[in-house]
Amino acid sequence: MKKLIFSLSILSIIMLTACTENPEAKLKEDISTFKTSVCAEVSMEAFIFDEAVEHVDLIAHVKMNEIVGIRKRELPKAIFEADILEVIKGETDEEKITIMQENLCGFDLFEEGEEWVLFLNETVDAPEADYWIEGSYQGVFEVGDEMVENLK
Repeated sequence: MKKLIFSLSILSIIMLTACTENPEAKLKEDISTFKTSVCAEVSMEAFIFDEAVEHVDLIAHVKMNEIVGIRKRELPKAIFEADILEVIKGETDEEKITIMQENLCGFDLFEEGEEWVLFLNETVDAPEADYWIEGSYQGVFEVGDEMVENLK
């Protein structure tokens, strides 16, 4: 009887272990699916620079880190972690933030190590990330030698 109970216990542990998802493997699978999914073609309002400067929550020079999640909704979004190198407008005490990026046609996903100046708004209904990009790809500026200095 003890052998039967022991065997059933071992079998239960094996089954439970096999059914438990590995979060890292799931994220890798989600990222792969996201990168190979059809990009979205959306129409958006014009990005008017002066207006955007006035109403965004944060303009920051950031260095992109890795994708830390995928938000699966009508328009899927990758969630990146980013280091804040400099705050140009707004306030944050954070050194690292998370940012949602849409998978839009004609605009590649951020790559780890790239530096950007982003026009950001705090998320309201998305606990997965801290910020979303104002104007999608229109609120994204690649950093050049004098870019950040000229935005101040």
